[in-house]
Amino acid sequence: MHIMLDLETLGTRPDAAIIQIGAVLFEPVSGGKILDGKGFDKHVLLQDGGGSIDHGVVAFWFQEASVASMGKALSTRAFSLPEVLKKFVEWPAAVHDLSWEAIEGIWANPSDFDFPILKSAFARLGVDVPWDRRITRDARMLFTLVGGKPEIDWTGMTPHDAFDDAVGQAQQVQKAMGMLT
Repeated sequence: MHIMLDLETLGTRPDAAIIQIGAVLFEPVSGGKILDGKGFDKHVLLQDGGGSIDHGVVAFWFQEASVASMGKALSTRAFSLPEVLKKFVEWPAAVHDLSWEAIEGIWANPSDFDFPILKSAFARLGVDVPWDRRITRDARMLFTLVGGKPEIDWTGMTPHDAFDDAVGQAQQVQKAMGMLT
């Protein structure tokens, strides 16, 4: 199994404040499983002071239609950054009985955004990331190889929601892998 990871943040630097982590386990083959019923979807309290905030990104969020739902989630369903990272580390085993060693790949779109930010968050807490650096995958590179992002049905998914984006990007990876064979 592989993981598709997506972050929503308040910045673009590696030390950006994370406001949501979304992840889903999936098989990166055409027609493969996506275990979205037991995915990872957690919001992070801003009061933690964890990470930098970019005013341009904050302005972007205020222009998004999803800002109201994100604001509600941050005020009613958010946890501290240490809690969210602990839950993320525990998630594959707790929900799917999988160790991190059993995860064959962890994907992001693009990998040079999500991975450095998440690694920085773990480092601020003095914790190593749970995955081996050799299993990181870049969805954007795969999409380049097949001529662009494959079209999928985004119906029912909220733009800029980390969990919905992770599910959609996993579907895109599956479709792209089918195009390569």
